[in-house]
Amino acid sequence: MNMNHNEKNKKSIKILIYLGETRPFDNRDYGLELIIELEKNGYEVSALMIKKTDPINQNPDALSFKKIKKYFIPDVLTLNKPEMKEMLKKKEISDEVNAWIDDIKKLDIDLGIIFFGYWLPPEMYNVTKMGFINYHPGPLPYLKGIEPDTFIILEGWKKVWGAVHKVVANFDEGNIIAKTKIFKVSKYSTPVEVLVKLTSLGIDAILKAVKNLLNNKPAQKGGEGTLATFAGAKKESYIQWDKDDIKMIDRKLRAFCGQDIKIKLKTFINDRLYYVFNLETYKTNDKIIRSFKEGTLIAFYLQEGKYYLQPVIKAKDGVVILFAKEDNGVTESELYFNKEDLIAPKKRKYETNFKMIKKSIINNAQK
Repeated sequence: MNMNHNEKNKKSIKILIYLGETRPFDNRDYGLELIIELEKNGYEVSALMIKKTDPINQNPDALSFKKIKKYFIPDVLTLNKPEMKEMLKKKEISDEVNAWIDDIKKLDIDLGIIFFGYWLPPEMYNVTKMGFINYHPGPLPYLKGIEPDTFIILEGWKKVWGAVHKVVANFDEGNIIAKTKIFKVSKYSTPVEVLVKLTSLGIDAILKAVKNLLNNKPAQKGGEGTLATFAGAKKESYIQWDKDDIKMIDRKLRAFCGQDIKIKLKTFINDRLYYVFNLETYKTNDKIIRSFKEGTLIAFYLQEGKYYLQPVIKAKDGVVILFAKEDNGVTESELYFNKEDLIAPKKRKYETNFKMIKKSIINNAQK
């Protein structure tokens, strides 16, 4: 049987996958699904770069891939970029990493694929003949960094996509080789829902990217965009009563209470810091509520239930009831959500009502 040049390349290409533990797990291991789909499409997955603690090591469904060689990632390569660069200046650590890299090079790999992995130092780029490509679960070139799903919610995106790009020294700035199908974000979406959906769509985009590389299809140049970083998310995690309207407050609720990334939604009430675990908003032009300044504690909610005696705050275009706890010295990362407390990506049934808000305000005014 005659085989054209590209088909021959496709059948013989050897792939190294860098699987990161930050990939979402929605009763499925998308890392395992990526391996399966690449093999189904005729590519040889020769090796994995993973941490020893990666769940795939305990997954019984992965046993059929015993032929795939595993390279356990040195701890230094799991640090953030500045720390990693600093540690790699130490000869002992650098020598250990270089020996690990040399071992991988012996496999003569054609292409590396990063799937939720950490930043790689440039020394890694020539481990494979064609370098590395990375799947980014966010709309490149507009949202770069490790928190695209959080910023998709914060910025109110209506339609998003994921992208596969060439790996270069700067985060998410390489040329874009393939994109996923468009995903519509609803007004109830949370970062978890967005991330899981874009991860699922990402597998097909990776397959398309490999095909595009083999066919020498021109790539889209990367461009300027928002840095969707952890530090940036932390900065956005405060309700600012003089700036945030009801829509923005709802987006911040879903961004920080619809997932647990060790960043909590926060606000200041009477100069005291509060951590917000839930809230309910009412957009209103009511004369009494309008008379208060934004950020004013105007009442404590008086109806029995979850929100009993919780603060009622004047917002720019309405009123907000918080389910919040005053900061008692516990660090933000030590706070945690019960899974059932996370905001679900659906229309919520309110536990408060506007009539009782008005009654609570009047009662407070009479004291």
